Amino acid sequence: MDREWLNKWLTDASPEEVSFIQSVEAGTSRLDGVMSSQTFSLRVQFDCDGVDMDMLWAYTPMSWQCPACLRSKSQIARPNKNGDLMCRLVEHHDHMKDYLIREFEKISAGLDRVLANEAAEKFAKRSAPMVSAYDNTVICNDCNNADAVAKKLAGTHPSFSFSPAEILAFVIASPNAEHKVSSDAATRIWNENRETFNLRMKIVSRIAEIAAKDEHWYQTTPHQFHPDYLRQTAESYAAITEARRALRVLCGPPRKQNNKAPKEWRAKGVNYRVQIPTAGQIEHVAKVTSYKRWQMVPDNWHCPSCRRSKAQIVRPTKQSAWALPITSKVYRDRSARYGYSSVFVCDDCGSAAVDIVKEAAAVAGVEAGAYARQIDVDEIAQIVLPRPHAVHRIANDKADALVEIIASRLRVSLSSDI
Repeated sequence: MDREWLNKWLTDASPEEVSFIQSVEAGTSRLDGVMSSQTFSLRVQFDCDGVDMDMLWAYTPMSWQCPACLRSKSQIARPNKNGDLMCRLVEHHDHMKDYLIREFEKISAGLDRVLANEAAEKFAKRSAPMVSAYDNTVICNDCNNADAVAKKLAGTHPSFSFSPAEILAFVIASPNAEHKVSSDAATRIWNENRETFNLRMKIVSRIAEIAAKDEHWYQTTPHQFHPDYLRQTAESYAAITEARRALRVLCGPPRKQNNKAPKEWRAKGVNYRVQIPTAGQIEHVAKVTSYKRWQMVPDNWHCPSCRRSKAQIVRPTKQSAWALPITSKVYRDRSARYGYSSVFVCDDCGSAAVDIVKEAAAVAGVEAGAYARQIDVDEIAQIVLPRPHAVHRIANDKADALVEIIASRLRVSLSSDI
């Protein structure tokens, strides 16, 4: 842990916040952190300079045990590939929830006319727990990885996942090491679950009959392993001790990201596999998936930078099979009273704007804040090569020239602020 960083933070902290951190250091707190005595001992044991800790680890007590392998924190922690002490827990969930939403979107978009709306989507999401085999549960990172390995060894359906109790039955756990997996045990559990899993796949038409015959598959989890309980307990504890701000310090200073080449962002659209949505999928986006965003701009709206229509902007995102990725940001505008104005653009243009300003800042050797405010919407249009339903490609020659213009602009802005 960077002790100098913590000491600097503590100089501006309230007495309550200082007391909060000191309780973690002394081991008298219900929470954990990079500064705890246990973390310090583990760093010494494994000769680690840094600590790679996430908030779920910090939110759990030092005495916590993983419900899927029964190891304690001191048995879970180990050095990662960077030589830091890895202290990471995961919110493990049943993928049948994801399958239900995908099926909902698929059926809705395949109709002659989309009948669903936002309320229907909320109903589908609220129904998801009915098809789940277990509650979302906090487990160690090794157990979560073992779940993926076991699925491959047993040849399960892609949407099947093992519960924490089932993971306990097939993992071969060792202190401070990755798990080994018993292929025979994982296959046996999958075979035992296969018929019930197929029944769950038909849940929409058979839920009433299943419930009536008491053939349900739901497994409860003790409340102390629920991620929401852990978060709420930690936040309540910090509030009671009047040290809410100190929660952010438990995991140490922000982890430094691997430095990328300034131009690396331009390659994002080169190998992007373009998919074309059906008319039904676009209608589903308009009425369900991205209803609010679709209503934010008129039907004849086009992105002011790439000139694509709403329908042409629809593409897959990390959050949804199909969505309308648009947003309102504040861009440089020399004609505006204060030199900038708020404009709706597609996320592909928005990302290009941020990335090219970051590149220009690296070239200029300066720190730039509020990236979008450093570039005009018309300037974004110069460098993007738009395609329907896809991430933009970038015109490299024009981008090179624009980088120099923005870099010069940033240097002038910096000198005027001094």
